[in-house]
Amino acid sequence: RSLKQIYDPLHTILVHVDRKAPEAKQDIDSFIITAGMVSASTFSAVEITQGGNDLLRATLLALKQLVAEGKRRSRPWRYFVKLSEYDDPVSSSQALQEFLWIHDGLNFIG
Repeated sequence: RSLKQIYDPLHTILVHVDRKAPEAKQDIDSFIITAGMVSASTFSAVEITQGGNDLLRATLLALKQLVAEGKRRSRPWRYFVKLSEYDDPVSSSQALQEFLWIHDGLNFIG
């Protein structure tokens, strides 16, 4: 549901799926293909364990992958938005784009 809510073909979306959940990754991959989400993809590089640093590791691996991809783009990345399975966007993708455009160049770390 969150993926449909935030998807925009102008954005790159990278979803990490726990390496212990290959069926979930297949389901999300199938959804992405069926929905025609050409700028979304998944990867499974980390087994997430409670209380460990696995989420941080998955985030850093995602950033590494996105930075490498960003170097091949004609326009560099402007923002990185990290959502977890517990996050439910309260605004549309369009509203987020407008907010970031208005506050261009600022960081929102909290």
